[in-house]
Amino acid sequence: MLGVMRSSVWWQGCGGRVAWSGLLRTQDARPLHITSPAAEKKLNQPVVANQMTRPGGIASFMRLPIQSDTKGLDACFVGVPLDAGCSNRSGTRFGPRYIRCESPQRPVNQGTGVNPFLTHNVADIGDVWLNLYNLPEACRNIREQYQAIINNNCIPLTMGGDHTITYPILQAMKDKYGPVGLIHVDAHPDLQDDVFGSKICHGTPFKRAYDEGLLDCSRVIQIGLRGTGYSSDDCDIGRSLVSGSKRYRRGGSLHAIFSFSVNDLLFQCLCRLEFVFPERKHEKNVH
Repeated sequence: MLGVMRSSVWWQGCGGRVAWSGLLRTQDARPLHITSPAAEKKLNQPVVANQMTRPGGIASFMRLPIQSDTKGLDACFVGVPLDAGCSNRSGTRFGPRYIRCESPQRPVNQGTGVNPFLTHNVADIGDVWLNLYNLPEACRNIREQYQAIINNNCIPLTMGGDHTITYPILQAMKDKYGPVGLIHVDAHPDLQDDVFGSKICHGTPFKRAYDEGLLDCSRVIQIGLRGTGYSSDDCDIGRSLVSGSKRYRRGGSLHAIFSFSVNDLLFQCLCRLEFVFPERKHEKNVH
């Protein structure tokens, strides 16, 4: 289903990993990834900077093991290399590749003391396959592959990609969990109905999500919106929802989409999975 892209080469499943490792001489071979010694369940561990120099190793996210599916995983890092919905600065199709190269190489959150790799089994499952030349078809590609990714309750941590990708991911989430919450950090609300007649692009994902009932709008937060807009009613959907409901809600399990633009926040989301999915809380090393 999914390929793993490294240095412009597609490696399919475990065969790619064996081929890559085969380039090492036997006497020099060292494990490119390590596994937790926990007897009850072996958990994948990242290769940190004091185990291997930063430029070394395969450029998966945090140099975690690479899988072609989500079997046995609590969470996974997955890339969506799409920027065909972008109106101005393209180039985010290369985002997943470079996010991996710059991903954190220290496994402990200093603010909370949490090391998520001691309680969760995590891997990099590569990039979704999509048709870069047909945006509606690319969205169908993303939706179908995310349905498979989350089928066994694995939590995807996504590397984009322009904001168009949020729409098909939300569709897949709705299919499994029902309407979900959203925390969206951006300068733009992405609530336009269309752009130059196109209903699907990076300026419309949350209008499509609103129209299709993908969101639990009582649990949607947008942070960082700038003060300018095309018209005075650009954010009227959000204003009407806030004025008619409580701004804060406590209790219950929150299945949510976190949409961020900063690399390190992917790791921070991983450290807080128990907040989003409290039924997965483990006793060990959780604060």
